[in-house]
Amino acid sequence: MADTPPRVAPLTSVGTDALRRFADAVLDARDGYRDNVKLYIERADELAADPIRAALCRGQAMAFEEAAGQIDDALSIATGRWGQGQRT
Repeated sequence: MADTPPRVAPLTSVGTDALRRFADAVLDARDGYRDNVKLYIERADELAADPIRAALCRGQAMAFEEAAGQIDDALSIATGRWGQGQRT
């Protein structure tokens, strides 16, 4: 069983300060994904003359939006706060 990865201590064993920093990092990533959505939508509009590149940009925007939504859902489930995935 040498192929088995080592077990990781659950996040509940760390201090609240570390959990806040972790949550801030996750929310920063989510915000970055949302910024990327805007960027790729703008880029798709600029590339309207090239339908393949425009479609690729729209696909990237959809993927980043889905990823941001998944982070919101995971945070809502983890904290028990449905619809409150915003930083306070």
